[in-house]
Amino acid sequence: MLRGLARAAVQRQGALRTRGSGGGAGVPVHVVDLRSDTVTKPGPAMRRAMAEAVVGDDDYGEDPTVRGEPGVQVRLLAQSCGVRVHLDGARLMNAAVALHVPPARIVEHCDSVSLCFSKGLGAPVGALVGGPKDFIEGAWRLRKALGGGMRQAGVLAAAALVGLADVEEVLLRDHQNARRFAQGLQELASPICSVDLAAVETNMVMVTVDGLPPQELCRRLQAVSADEVAQTGRAVRVLLFPWTGRSVRAVWHRDVSARDTELALRKWGFVLKQLGALRTG
Repeated sequence: MLRGLARAAVQRQGALRTRGSGGGAGVPVHVVDLRSDTVTKPGPAMRRAMAEAVVGDDDYGEDPTVRGEPGVQVRLLAQSCGVRVHLDGARLMNAAVALHVPPARIVEHCDSVSLCFSKGLGAPVGALVGGPKDFIEGAWRLRKALGGGMRQAGVLAAAALVGLADVEEVLLRDHQNARRFAQGLQELASPICSVDLAAVETNMVMVTVDGLPPQELCRRLQAVSADEVAQTGRAVRVLLFPWTGRSVRAVWHRDVSARDTELALRKWGFVLKQLGALRTG
C-alpha cells in the first residue's frame, strides 16, 4: 500500500511539472511567481551540498554540519528593566543588505535572535536561534520535550550554508529587481495601481489597488488569454496574493531574474490597459 502511495505521489509531481505548459496558439507559458520568497526551489549547488553533507545525530548534538559557526554573533546587552529582547529575524539578511551593515550590528542590543533560511536564502526549510548559552540549552530541552528533535539534519543545514554563501549578492539582486519593478509600475501612471517608491527598501513591493478587488487583479495577472498572445506574442502568468482589501504584495527572490521582472511588468501593463479600456468603454 505504501509503495502504491509513493508511486502515485511521484506521478502527481510529474503532472504538476507539465501542467500549464501551453498558453494558447502553442505559446509556452512563462510563470513569474511573486507570492513569497519562500517559493524558491533548491538549485544545483544546494542539492549537491545536501547530498554530500556530513551528518550525525543532531538530537544528540552530533551533527557536524548543524554545529557549524553561526552566521550572526549575538552581543548580550543587560536590560535595565530585566526584560529580554528577542528579534524575529525572518528577513534579517534582507535588512542587513539594505542597510549596508553586518547582521551583528542589527542584533547587537538583542538577547536572542531567530533567522529563517527559507525566506530569501532559498533553503527548502530551516531556521536557527541564537542567544546566550543557557538560553540555547533551555531551547534545546524544550525542543526535545515537544518532539522537535531531528536526527541527520545536516542535509538541511547544508542547504542553509549554501544560501548563506552568496547571500549578499543574491539579496542585492532581489532588491534591485523589486526597485526596478516598482519604478516601472509607477511609470505606467495607471489610476488603478500605485506604489510608494520610498517604501520599497528590500525585496517587497506593496501595490495599492483602486477600483477593483485585489483578488480580481491577481486573477487577471495569472490568466493567459488569446488576446495577450496575439498582442504581445507571449503568454505570461504572474502569481500574486492579495495583501489587504486594497493592496497586493509582490516579493522577489533568487528564482526571479531581471528578465522575469521585465516580463511581469509587461504583463501588468497589459492587464492595466485592458482594465482601463473597460472603464472608458
